[in-house]
Amino acid sequence: MKLLYFQTDSDDATAFNAANLTMIDQTGDGTILLSFLGATLTDGNIKNGTVVINVTSGKEDVVIKAIANAAANNRQAFVTIADDANGTYCHGDIVTCGAIAITQ
Repeated sequence: MKLLYFQTDSDDATAFNAANLTMIDQTGDGTILLSFLGATLTDGNIKNGTVVINVTSGKEDVVIKAIANAAANNRQAFVTIADDANGTYCHGDIVTCGAIAITQ
């Protein structure tokens, strides 16, 4: 299993299974939305997730390809996509990890 890591600040972070990445969509100028199919928890509930990534305007396509490549081809089990707290990103045109949402 490969985990994709996202962190917006020091107390808001998550890692999603890369196999559950269902879509990477440019939702606006400088904004990308990643959608993850949920997993069934021990209580039977299913949780889905989305992550908003803010990127340099005009570089959305390049960042989408970089994220897809990291999800598919990186051999590490833990891949940082966007970590605002530590300033670590899988591509230089990622500006921030805008939001993380987990829903049932």
